[in-house]
Parts: sequence; C-alpha cells; structure tokens
Amino acid sequence: MIRFFKDTDLENVIALWTQVFGDSDDFVRAYMLHPTHAESMLVDVDNDKVTAMLSMLPIQLMVDTLSVPGRYIYAVATDPDYRGQGKARALVDYCHHDMCAREEYVSVLVPSNASLFDYYEKLDFATAFSIRHVMFDRAALPVSAPPFHINPLSSEDFFRIRNRYFSVRKPFVMWDEIALDYVTSSTSAFEIGAFHISGEGFEGYAICSGRERSVFIGEMAYTGISRESFLGIIHSHIGADRYTLRVGSPTSTIPGDPDHLPFGMIHYIETPDSNPVIRIIDNAIKANQEVDATAPYLGLVLD
Repeated sequence: MIRFFKDTDLENVIALWTQVFGDSDDFVRAYMLHPTHAESMLVDVDNDKVTAMLSMLPIQLMVDTLSVPGRYIYAVATDPDYRGQGKARALVDYCHHDMCAREEYVSVLVPSNASLFDYYEKLDFATAFSIRHVMFDRAALPVSAPPFHINPLSSEDFFRIRNRYFSVRKPFVMWDEIALDYVTSSTSAFEIGAFHISGEGFEGYAICSGRERSVFIGEMAYTGISRESFLGIIHSHIGADRYTLRVGSPTSTIPGDPDHLPFGMIHYIETPDSNPVIRIIDNAIKANQEVDATAPYLGLVLD
C-alpha cells in the first residue's frame, strides 16, 4: 500500500535508506527532521514494513517572471528483497497523481547512475539539464586575494544571491528558503561547509564538500568578481590541493561528451499542447538547451 510517511515509519525508512544509499543514521535522521521532508515522502508498506520510498520535494521552475510549481523526485529506493515488482514505478505514478490534484504539472529528478536514464525514459521523463565539471589545481589559482569576509551562509543570502545569479537560465529550478536552509545546515554538519564570501564590490557563496585535499563545490554563485579570483578566496580559506566545480552546461550533440554530461530529467503531467504554462517551460528548454549562457539549470540537488 502506498501512502504518505507517518512518524511510526521512521526507523523503517532509516533502515531502508542506509541500506540502499549508504548514508549514515545521523544523516537520515537530520534529513527527516527538517520541515517539509517527512510530509513530502511517500512509502510503500507491506505488513508494516517500508518496502520502497520516494520523496517529492516542492520546487518552482522559473522562466523570466513566470513561476511554475513542481516537485523534485528524490531518494527513490526499493528494498532489494522487493525489487522487480514495479514498486518504484508505482510510487512515481502515485506522486504524479497527487501532483495533479495539487495542480502541479512538472516533476524533475536526477538519475543516480547512467543506466537509470533509460529506465526513467520509459516513465516519460526526458533529459533536460546537463552539467560539466571544471577542475582547478592549487597552482592555477591566484596567490593573493582581495580583502574579504567569509561567514556561514544564511538561507536569506543564499536565496537572494542564487536567484539573481541563475535567473538567466531558462528554466531555472528554484528552491525556497526552507529547502536552502537544509542545504546549509546539512553541509555544515556533514561536509566542509556552506560559505558566504563578501568584499568591496563583490559577494557570493560556495557549497563545499569532500575532503581537505580534494574539494567538490556543488554550487557556486558570485557577482562583482571573476570565477578564478573567487576560487582563490575559497582556496585561501580551505587550502586544498584541488577543486572540482560543478556548473550548468548546454546539452551536447556528442554522446558521452565529458564536458556536457546528462544530469537531470523532466516530466510533464499535462502535455505542452494542452497546457499553455507547460508549453512555455517546454519551449524554453528547447530554445536554450544548446546555449551556454542560458541553458536550463537544475543545480544544488540533494545528491
């Protein structure tokens, strides 16, 4: 039976999550305690056991001033003993049925491995978002930095800077301050940190994970300063040997192009022909998918 999460499901969910994804017990408990996460989770229950789960987190897809409510489908998992029974498909179908009742007609997700792109295509998802990874060694970064202040990133600053920086992307997947607050608190608790950096005429943020010698920057946004100079400031604070920055990318026409990796997929519950708002989203994706400056952006996913 598929239904929304109840408090009595918590230990079952933690057991399934840690088994399938390998995250720690503490990480899952912190995720489930955050506002909106528990109420956005679907579970498939068999004799009081959670056999599969799916989170449907609220998002907005932005095209200029148009804001379209949707859901980010996250943490889809099935107990290994129950695989091959169509449970994941049933959860996705239930999610979309619930969204339709809420008048939310767009869902997005990030397949956790390449083989799942084919699986989700069978559920009528289409690849719409791409990324590339840019590598920086410490020797390539500026040896000096302008005067700056670095502080923990607040959800207010995160929301403000992020929306301004990525608004040129069409569409841009926007998270509200509640979701961004979880990113900052989780990154600070379990990773290197979420940093707000400012100085005379510039500011920005960086979401950093990994280890001391090799840092992954899952998202970075800045104004009034070059990317290299901003990374130089981050390096002066962290001091790692190398940095990997994930950035949005146009779609490549070359299969397997390492500079333009398929990343996120989109599903329309109503067709572009029948829903004018969905038509605007779909047209924006088609018009911008191969344009570097305005390519669709789904970043800062909970991966």
